[in-house]
Amino acid sequence: MSNNTQDQEFIRLSQLSNHLASFTVGLEDGSLIDTTEGITQQHATSAHKLLQNASLLIAKQQSADSNNGSNNDNLLLVPAVRKITVTFKDYTYGFTLSNEKIYAVSRANLE
Repeated sequence: MSNNTQDQEFIRLSQLSNHLASFTVGLEDGSLIDTTEGITQQHATSAHKLLQNASLLIAKQQSADSNNGSNNDNLLLVPAVRKITVTFKDYTYGFTLSNEKIYAVSRANLE
């Protein structure tokens, strides 16, 4: 799957060292926009849900902190997760939010 316009950020992902696969997902609906070989809509849906769930957990924690009287002026309120890394034994997934898209890359872990 590849659209006619070349997304330079997506192209850069495939040029990273140890690249296994990469894909982009629509932030609004979780649709698979662009992909290298072997990636399916299920991967896109999982990435979309992962970022939604992480954002929800952060929002709940911030709400609990503010309800407990935490009045730390240095507390950084993060409206949404921007980057997540998930590491497995042999490979790592990196997810980044940018330009209303989720950019995802899978890279082999070096020992």
